Formats: sequence, C-alpha cells, structure tokens
Amino acid sequence: MKDIGERLSSYEPLWENWYKDSYLGSGGSGKVYKFRQELYGQVRYCAVKVLPIILDRSVSTTRESREQEMAERKQQVAEEIKNMYRLGDKPHLVHCINHTYRDIIGDDGDVIGFDVLIQMEYYTTLTEYINSRGAMSSRQVAKLASQIGEALRSMQEINMLHRDIKPDNIYVDDKGEFYLGDFGIAKQTRAGSFATFVGTQPFMAPEVWNARTPNEQHYGASADIYSLGITLYYLLNEDRLPLVNEGDNRNAVDAAIFSRLSGKNFGKPKNGSEKLKQLVMDCCAFDPADRIPDAEKFLAALEGCYYTTEDTDNKVDTKSPETTPAKEEETDTRDELELTDSIFVRPGDTEEEEEELIVRPAPARPERRKKQPPAKLPPKEKEPAHLSKATKRAALIIGLTICFLLGVGGLFFTKTICLHHWQAATCTKPETCTRCGKNRGELADHEFEDATCTHPKRCKVCGLEEGSKLEHTWMQPDCTHPKTCTVCGKTEGEALGHTWKDADCEMPQYCEVCGLIGQDALGHKWKEATCTEPKTCERCKKTEGKAIGHKWKAATCTEPETCEHCGETRGKAKGHTWKEATLTKPKTCTVCGATEGTALNYTSKGTMYVDTDGDSLALREEKSSSSKKLAAIPDCTTLQIWYTGSSAWYYTVYNNTYGYVNSYYLSSTDPMLGDGVVSGWYDVGYMDELEVEVESAEIDGNKLTVELTVTNTGSDFLWPDLNIYYNGSENARGNLIDTTDIILVPYGERSVKVSCRTTGSFGRGSLKNIVVVDGNGNKVLLEP
Repeated sequence: MKDIGERLSSYEPLWENWYKDSYLGSGGSGKVYKFRQELYGQVRYCAVKVLPIILDRSVSTTRESREQEMAERKQQVAEEIKNMYRLGDKPHLVHCINHTYRDIIGDDGDVIGFDVLIQMEYYTTLTEYINSRGAMSSRQVAKLASQIGEALRSMQEINMLHRDIKPDNIYVDDKGEFYLGDFGIAKQTRAGSFATFVGTQPFMAPEVWNARTPNEQHYGASADIYSLGITLYYLLNEDRLPLVNEGDNRNAVDAAIFSRLSGKNFGKPKNGSEKLKQLVMDCCAFDPADRIPDAEKFLAALEGCYYTTEDTDNKVDTKSPETTPAKEEETDTRDELELTDSIFVRPGDTEEEEEELIVRPAPARPERRKKQPPAKLPPKEKEPAHLSKATKRAALIIGLTICFLLGVGGLFFTKTICLHHWQAATCTKPETCTRCGKNRGELADHEFEDATCTHPKRCKVCGLEEGSKLEHTWMQPDCTHPKTCTVCGKTEGEALGHTWKDADCEMPQYCEVCGLIGQDALGHKWKEATCTEPKTCERCKKTEGKAIGHKWKAATCTEPETCEHCGETRGKAKGHTWKEATLTKPKTCTVCGATEGTALNYTSKGTMYVDTDGDSLALREEKSSSSKKLAAIPDCTTLQIWYTGSSAWYYTVYNNTYGYVNSYYLSSTDPMLGDGVVSGWYDVGYMDELEVEVESAEIDGNKLTVELTVTNTGSDFLWPDLNIYYNGSENARGNLIDTTDIILVPYGERSVKVSCRTTGSFGRGSLKNIVVVDGNGNKVLLEP
C-alpha cells in the first residue's frame, strides 16, 4: 500500500488545478500539506488535511459487508465536515472550502479504506508566527482574544464545542488577523455539554481531564473558555504555562500541569494590563461555576483590556478591535455585480493583473446596499404659448448650469481633474491612482515570507530572495516512509520496508514494526476426521471434535476383518472352503464362490476319472478279494491307472493305497482317452529286477509273523506271485507261511506282511531260513 504522500500525487490535480507544494506537518488524525494553484495568471495557496480511514481486515468479512462499513464511515466523516460548512460564513474561523474522498487500494487490488481530503484556507500557525516575530505584545494578545472569542461565539451559537484550543490551532494571516482552526475533535451536542476525555493536556480544562474517569461530571462551553484562558496566560507569561518556572525540565512541567488540573492555585501572568490579567484569571477558574461561562460574556468582559498602563499619553482604548468603527469604505465601482456568500472578487495588484473570481464558503460579509433606480420625474407640462420673463430667466440659469456641469465633467473625463482612488504602495510600485495612474510616495517595504528548506527568505510580492535556505529537519525512515524533512516534506532514500510476519490460519499477515495489516488470515484447511484422528487442519495441525472410529466389515475367504472407512485390517482371512473340480465346473469355494483352475477334462494320457453319478467308488485291494474295501473314492476323483491285462480291471494308487478299479466305475465317455491303452502288464516279471529283504521275523506263542520289503529295480511294472516259507534251504523250500501277489511300479517298493500258525512244540529255535519263491519256482531270497 502506498503512503499518504504517494497517494496524494496519484490524486492530483485536486478540485480545480490544485497541486501539492510542500509538507506542513502531522497530527493525531492525519497529515497537512500545502497546495498551490496557478490559474488565470494568479497563484494561490491552500492547506489540505488528509485523514486516512483504514478498515479493520483482521476479521474475515465479505465484500458486501466491507462496502457497507465503508459507506457508514463516510457518513460519520460527512457529519463532522457538515459542521465545518455550517461555520463557513462566520468570521475568524479557518473555513472548509471543499472536501472529497478517494479510495485506498491495497497491494492485492482490493479497496481497504479511503482518504478524506479537506481543503482549508492557508494561514501561518500562531507558534510559527511567534517564532519568526518574537513574543506578542499585550495589545496583540487582546486582539487575539477578541477575534478567537468571536469564533467561539459563532460555534457556541450552534452548540458546538471545539475541545482543543491551543497556540498550534490558532492561525495568523498576512494582515495579522487571527483565526481558530483544526476541528478534528470538535463536537456538536444538543444538550450543550459533553463527557469525553479529548484534547491536549497542557491546555485542557479540569473537568475534561476528569472525564477520563467514568461517571465524572459533564462539561460545556466554559471548557473552551478555560482552554482559551490558558492560551492567553501562556502568551502573556513569556510562553510559560501556570506554575512553570524558567528553566524547568520536562518532568517539572508535567508536575505543574498535573497540579493545576488537580486544583492548585496560581498567580497572574507576568505581562498585560491589570484588567486583562484579571480577565485571564476569571477564564482559568478551577470550578466552572466561578468561570466566565461562554464566549458572549467573555467578549463583554474583554472591552477596555487593549492598553497597558505603559501605553503613551495614558490613553485607554475602551473599545475592542471588533467594536472600533471602521473607516467608511469608498464606493466600489463594481456595484452592479451581485455577490453571494460563496463568491467574491479580488482586484489585481497592478493594472496589468486581472481581477480574480474566488468561489468558496466565504466569511460573513456586510450586505451590499443595492443601487436604487433614479426617481421618475413627473411629465413636463406643456408651456404656455407665451412665457413670462421669470420663466425665461430660470431657463437661462438652468441652461448655463448644465453647460458648466458638462464642462467640469469633460475635465474629469479627460482626467484633467481626477478624484484619485489610491491603490496601496507595494515593494515594486508606489501608491498609485487606479483612475488616472498618477503615483505618489515611496515604495513599500518588502513582504518577506520566512525561509524554508526549499527557498531562502523571499518577498511574496516581487519574489526578491535574501539569505539562504534552511537546513532540512530530517525525520528518520520507517516502514512506509523514506527519510523525510518535517519542514518541506522532501524525501531521501527509501522506506525501510515492512518486517512481515506471515499470515497463518487465524492471524493475518502484519508488520512486526508498525502493525500494518497485509494479507488476510489464510483460514483453516480442514482434513476430515478419520477412524483414528479427529478433524485436523493441514496447515497448523489444530484439531476439532473426535475421531469417528472404525466400522468393521466381517472377514471373508480372502480378506481379513476390514474397516469400511479407512480400509485398515485385523486378523486373518477365513480361507476358502473348496469343492473339488468336476467335469463341468472348476474347483469352487462353497462360501464366496471363487474358483481355481479349470473344469476337469480328458487331456492326460493314462488318466481316468471316476464317474459314479454322485456315489462312491470302492477300491479293492486285490482283484480276487472283491469284498474287501480299502477306500471310498469320491465322485470325479482323478486316478492314474494301469491296465492289468484283464478287460474289466485296472490297477491304481489312491491315498497311498494300491488296489483295483473295475472298468464299470470309470467314465463311460472315452474312458481310456487317447489310444485307449495305458500300459500292459506281464504275467511273469523279471525276477532279477526284484529284491526282497526280510525286515523282521517274530514268534508270538504259536504264531509266526514275517515282514518283507519288496523292491522293483527295473523300469517295467511287475506283478509277481510270491510264496514265503520258513526252515528252507538251498534244496528244499521248507514250511509254507503264505502265498500272495503284489503289483510293483517301476523303481517302487512295497511292504508285505505274512503270518502262520505253528504247532505247539514250535519255538524260536525251530525258525530257520526264510525262503521266497516266485510263481515259477524261482528262488528269490534265502535268509537265516
């Protein structure tokens, strides 16, 4: 955001061709600049007070609410400016000539407030006047009292309190006339009293000071009388406040001010007549009941206070400057021009300069006396036909008189005779008649204006300069202002720049040095609550509320127990409950319906599938013992089978059990697949590929039990018939224990357990060699 000076430059020109000239000063409510206008060959000056109104953006609001707030603030300011306009025709007040508003645009392009620009008459402050010309005489102080009293009377007529009368708010024009200005804290009240603590403490009335505490007394017009009295005391007391001694430091001055506001008595000022001193003391009474109550009575008491006892010839002027009759003004040659209260004509300083038409709320002016039309003469009577001698004589006298007047008028017209209308002398031109141009006297002294930082001492009339410029009085740079001269407003370098603290969720961006508000607060960026965490801001991690908690979905075959909100799991999946594949369906879970693999088909040579229409298939251990069931094979079980040489029986292995399956139970559709041949069996095997080992031979009473391990070491299937004997030898088989047939897969082995009963005389010593003989009588093994 630009500073006030930069914004003023962007607003130019203001009103009608007004441009910023220099910086005058600042107060609690704004800054004041001197403006310059060059129009129709004339140069004029005015003062412009700038009051910035910045809206509070720390609270997040909508554009509509900000626009409404801005309209309300403009209305409040308009009410205060309206009071200044109401005083526009009153004398000895700094008048408001014009005013306007300008929007303040922030760095983000939004309107963040507005500047109030108030155009006022340009005068020198009383403080500057005293600094340049020295202390005021008692007559000047009395004149000031009278004219400021007139200003207060105008304000009090509309129940308005100024509330900040002090030397800095009193102004002086080039002719030494005094004006009351700066209505920044003036207030109009219907009741004629107020109870707000405002003003400048050194010149403040005690009741205003006490208004800082709630429920204290109200104050009215006499509070302004008190402030005016302290101001007059200060001017008559060599620029020192009551109870302040020469050389007192700041602490002593503050203590004196506090003592006076607490009710301590003080003596009269050092200078002035006794009557003027007493008037000042009557204005400064601690109790408002003992004080001059208003401006009307103040002006009445002021009469006769204009001369001190040291004035020459002991003449006492009992009339104030306001009541002293003025010299009769010469007739204005522009009586034909009717002027309103807002228009007046300023004559040029020289014959070459044109008159200047000034439009503004002007001070009250005496009402012009309108020019009366000449009275109508009665119609002439017709002369009788014959005139008397007296009539002829009268006519002659009238004619001669008219000729004489015409002759004298001709002399005036040719300026042979002139009733001079003298224009005051200046530093470039002596006193001059505006009618005939005749000069007389000498040149007037130069009217020098004080030197400033931009120019030396300079004559306001002819521009003559003397001496040198003043040194700049620099004010150090801050965040928004570069190094600035407090006298002329000149700048050097750059502003320091703001030290920004970044905006967060709840606080806007602001400067840590000056507190200027920048970017709006970011606002929270909420992440919605989860099962385990409450609602959380992603920027600042602030939380609200509680976590919503898990909503568990029961476990399935493939997934454990799962939260429907966040997907978190616990435990394990239940696992599938499989139903084996059939010829039409793949392997299927009976719980969730998931499948695995494909439906069974006839793709593996030598593989057949049991199909009993939902029944079970009995596996027979041996082909000959059909009544012995070894296993119940479920429907559609995959079986690897081998052809046994018999058309009705096939050999298979199921669940580590060897047995036979009748072809009746196999699939009726192409049961053999492929070429229909699995592997042929040999009725007689190669015994040299057969190995037999006796694992154990035990006798329990009269029962002998022998356990053998039979191994096929070849690549063919073997189906031998085995005969097992005991007490055998190389030449004799011995006693038969049992006969059995077995099937051996290539490189496979089987256990064979046989037993028999012996006679009662049989004992362990009777056990001799075990002999195993195949079906063809070939001895396989002889083992003791």
